[in-house]
Amino acid sequence: MVVAQELVAKFKAETSQFERKVQGVQQELRKTSSAVQQASAETTRFERASSAASQSIANNYKAIGLAVGAAAVAVAAFSVKVGSEMQAAQKRIEGMLGSAEDAARVMSNLRAVGQETGASVAALAQGYGKLAVFVDNGTISLEESLEISKGLSSTTIALGASTEQLNQVLFGFSQAMGSGTVRAEEFNQVTEPLPGIINRMEEAAGLAAGELRQMINDGEVTSEMFKELLIPALQSFEGQAKQMIDTFQAQSGILSNTLADIGSDIFDFLEEPLISATKAANDFLQSFLSIQRASSSELQRRIDENLAKQSELVASGILDGSGR
Repeated sequence: MVVAQELVAKFKAETSQFERKVQGVQQELRKTSSAVQQASAETTRFERASSAASQSIANNYKAIGLAVGAAAVAVAAFSVKVGSEMQAAQKRIEGMLGSAEDAARVMSNLRAVGQETGASVAALAQGYGKLAVFVDNGTISLEESLEISKGLSSTTIALGASTEQLNQVLFGFSQAMGSGTVRAEEFNQVTEPLPGIINRMEEAAGLAAGELRQMINDGEVTSEMFKELLIPALQSFEGQAKQMIDTFQAQSGILSNTLADIGSDIFDFLEEPLISATKAANDFLQSFLSIQRASSSELQRRIDENLAKQSELVASGILDGSGR
């Protein structure tokens, strides 16, 4: 009996101990479950954040791609535009010089000047057009025209002259070359936008300061003499112009010239089909305009006929003035 009681007591004790262990295990399981749920929630939040970040990155890359694409289109459009302008300038020069070979040589020279100084080749070509006239009529040689063009570019860069001032210089020079004797007005148009140029011309001629202007006023300077003094004076600024090649303005000019060359090559390839397409569009629009005008004319004719008939009927009393 005692043994049985001891066994029961031992069983109860072991059962109680087992229950406590089970409760402990359940408690740990609940903790584990809570931790798993928390981890799951954190994972979900991380996935959402990752998804948002990925979407943001994708949107940013898309925006960057669109921006780069738009920039590329803009650069291409600029290149083709400037390239086509250079092509047109070369053809104008060719027409003035009467030689495709000479025009190609001029453009090659102008490109070299642009590369050395950062000057706009398109602007140089436009300015050269004023000199080409005098090459054509024999007033200056092709070599002299290239020297003057390069010298003017170097001088305006070295002195910081504007495009407007350069055009004034070219106009004054063209006026001076067109007359046998250089007048004070023409002399001033060339020299006033270029400070220091008179001193350089006087040095080239071995004259004292002020002597050249006095000779101009006395009518002693011919067009030929003026040209021979101006060329070395302009060339003396080339060193100063080349020293400015590392400036942002000069490098930007070189970049623009490079893009223009690329655009010129592209335009060479596209010129013929573009001309054909543009001509076809013009022909279509002209035909459409003719049809539209003819239709309008026919409509107006019919309106006039109806009004005339109505007037006859009113006059005959068939209709009153209101058309009834």
